[in-house]
Amino acid sequence: MQDKLLQFFSYFQNVSNKKKFFELQNVHKKKLSKKEILFLKNINNQLSIQEVINIYLPLSNLLNFYINFNYLQKKYFNKIFKGIYKFSPYIIGICGSIAVGKSTTAKILKILLKRKIKNYRVEIITTDNFLYSNEFLKKKKLMKKKGFPETYKIKELVNCILKLKSGFPYIDTPFYSKMQYDIVPNKKIIIQKPNVLILEGINILYKYRLNNRINKISLSDLIDFSIYIDAPEKFLKNWYINRFIKICKNSFYNAASYFHKYSFLSKREIRQIASSIWNQTNRKNLRINILPNKENASLILKKKSDHNIENMRIKNR
Repeated sequence: MQDKLLQFFSYFQNVSNKKKFFELQNVHKKKLSKKEILFLKNINNQLSIQEVINIYLPLSNLLNFYINFNYLQKKYFNKIFKGIYKFSPYIIGICGSIAVGKSTTAKILKILLKRKIKNYRVEIITTDNFLYSNEFLKKKKLMKKKGFPETYKIKELVNCILKLKSGFPYIDTPFYSKMQYDIVPNKKIIIQKPNVLILEGINILYKYRLNNRINKISLSDLIDFSIYIDAPEKFLKNWYINRFIKICKNSFYNAASYFHKYSFLSKREIRQIASSIWNQTNRKNLRINILPNKENASLILKKKSDHNIENMRIKNR
């Protein structure tokens, strides 16, 4: 066994093999196509294509570097140890405060990671899909803590990730509607054997501990590369309030929306409600559960007041 381990590690120290590894990168040299730009603009009209070129393209190259390295490790480990590893997706975690832009970043990276290889499957799972229903949260008096770690079905989420890691052909997850502000009964999302899985949520780096039959496992243990999107609290509060106002106003003609009841109020009244929710819930969650885990991320993206990325810092791995 020791000889095989030495053989495995020596492979990655060999110059010729390193050259082959870097050849596998196929770093994106081609320009963004009109179709790709259209897809990106559909994500967010305010998105700067220059920022995509300067920040997100290099970031997608970095992620491809780690994805390919992970693939090579398993390939040559299997060669030496006779196939002990099964196919499993590379898992990228994206976290940070509410309203910081996690969903936008996840969608951008999905497009950029798929552009290199035909039929390359990149899927996104949001932890919102594993929130307890509003009915349950009200029963347990947790509605004012919605988004805190205890309001998620974390065991169910971990089991889904473990299934994908174990080579299951597909999983199904619940569906959370942002407009209904609740889990939609009897609606499922199918995730089919992705090459890369992007897990997006505010508390993915929080150290949940679940008793597994073998040992204790945390959600963060299942993530291969994590990205924390950071911004000063005053920016986060402002972004949250503006988003809340926009959602309320867009709900005017949608009686099924949770926010429809606020749509008849003045902008000032809605702003006061949003500010109160931020102070009572989101600020506490940020300070207690989210921000303390920032330094555990593989990469930190720092945003300015206009939502553009100011700088990035990568952790030594």
